[in-house]
Amino acid sequence: MNGWFNGRLYENIDTATFSNGGCAGGPRPCVGRTVEPWQFEWWVQTWNAAGKTGWTREPEKFDNKDRLG
Repeated sequence: MNGWFNGRLYENIDTATFSNGGCAGGPRPCVGRTVEPWQFEWWVQTWNAAGKTGWTREPEKFDNKDRLG
């Protein structure tokens, strides 16, 4: 899991030591807590005939939006 703290992104965090995660009643003290649950957003990069590119958060409006399609 990734986390954001004091303006910095931390990657591959072991969340087993978070107080409202899996460490309740465990052998070691909790060192953090989850403030907001994570969520995914799928953005789609688009381009027009002139080669101008852009991004949208409305992927349902487009076909062939991944490498397989």
